Amino acid sequence: MAKKFILIARLLLSVIIVQACVEPFTLDIKYSQKVLIVDGYITDQDTPQFITIKQSLPTSSVSTIFAVKDAKVEVLVNDKDVVSLTDKAKNGIYYFPDNYKIQYDTKYKLSIRTTEGATYESTTESMTRGPKIDSLYTTFTSNGISSGAGTAAGHYVYLDTKDPKGIKNNYFWTWKLWERQGYCETCSNARYFYVSRARAWQCVPDANIIGELDYACEGNCWEIYYSPDLNVLNDANSDGRPIVGRLMAKVPFYQFNGALLEVTQQSVSPTAFKYLSLLVEQGQNTGTLADTPPAALVGNMRNINDPKESVGGIFMVASTQTKQLWLPRTDVNKNAFPVGLFGGRPAQPEVSTDPSRPPLAACISSKSRTNIKPSGWKN
Repeated sequence: MAKKFILIARLLLSVIIVQACVEPFTLDIKYSQKVLIVDGYITDQDTPQFITIKQSLPTSSVSTIFAVKDAKVEVLVNDKDVVSLTDKAKNGIYYFPDNYKIQYDTKYKLSIRTTEGATYESTTESMTRGPKIDSLYTTFTSNGISSGAGTAAGHYVYLDTKDPKGIKNNYFWTWKLWERQGYCETCSNARYFYVSRARAWQCVPDANIIGELDYACEGNCWEIYYSPDLNVLNDANSDGRPIVGRLMAKVPFYQFNGALLEVTQQSVSPTAFKYLSLLVEQGQNTGTLADTPPAALVGNMRNINDPKESVGGIFMVASTQTKQLWLPRTDVNKNAFPVGLFGGRPAQPEVSTDPSRPPLAACISSKSRTNIKPSGWKN
């Protein structure tokens, strides 16, 4: 039983923090039962709202995460109105109707019915109005920030906000960073060519190439980084008082170019706060994942016909505030070295005497990259 809940915690850290969608997902712990994993997180922002539903299936040596398709997914609003969600791409991501966003003083309950006939429900959740972010500011450090290359120089980012008096707030902070990217394709032991039979540009193996070759972007491109840690706070000790100097982010010194940081502040329910706090304790503190009683890892989802079934994930609603901060990097210590955008190695462009080479590579939009100039970008 304990191992099963440890597995849920590891899965959810990957889903909630970065919303990773890797299939199959190899784990170092075996378990004997299927686990439904729900990532239900909706806000009052004008952004697409969706619920992600997956299932982890055990085998003799690995556990594989599959999208749960063709389920009947609904949200009950104020115990009477029903909002139906649609799995548009048949990938386990169920979308609310366009332009949908949650409202204050409104109750929400998630219901899922799978093709196997199992029905899952969440507890009823509602949104608490949260304060605005007053300010963001930074200090530069010469070392100690984790990066793909070990530790690096970078910026600590701090937040100030005013906690409203008499309103119980549970805070959940995340951040997103945009860095300008100059290279859009990397080939390992290969070179980049247009393959006519595939009608696409591809990395073609080349015995004369050892290591990586990087190909410049065709047009503008930005790399997107996300906060790797959960950052939560209960206002029990700060009710009605300013929250000053809350550490938001440790941003590595990737390059000398400026970068854009966006911090998101969410006010979540006590249920969601308790759940996120347990993930922090079991996934980010110095203890092991087994330090907390296993039963506490279950969120607010349950199988209504089998309450003993372990259901991973949580359905939560959140009031959201965002604030951006431009990092000009003019305060970088002259002796500091940038990490770069390739995990610590320098870019390695192809060198060729052929005037048609090297070719440019398209900036293909994804969760970690975009060719659309971020709102707030300064150069």
